[in-house]
Amino acid sequence: MMINSANDQAAAVELLGLESHQLVGGPVIASCGLPYHLIELADQDALDSVCISVASWAKAVAPSSADQIYLHVIEQAGKNQRKSGVYGL
Repeated sequence: MMINSANDQAAAVELLGLESHQLVGGPVIASCGLPYHLIELADQDALDSVCISVASWAKAVAPSSADQIYLHVIEQAGKNQRKSGVYGL
């Protein structure tokens, strides 16, 4: 299941300490039993640059029913590869 997140791309940029071009679209809420924020990043450099803002987490993530963030990158070099990071405070 996936639905649009109450958080927009600007909130995700602030939360992750990134720039808007480093995100692919806006965050969604996904679930495989327990809901989580699913955010696609542009590349591995963006994933490596993530610096979670605790203040933004308290404002954007903590009040929601989804208190985990799943960041992922899809890179295409021959075969599709998915790289990811999971964050929870």
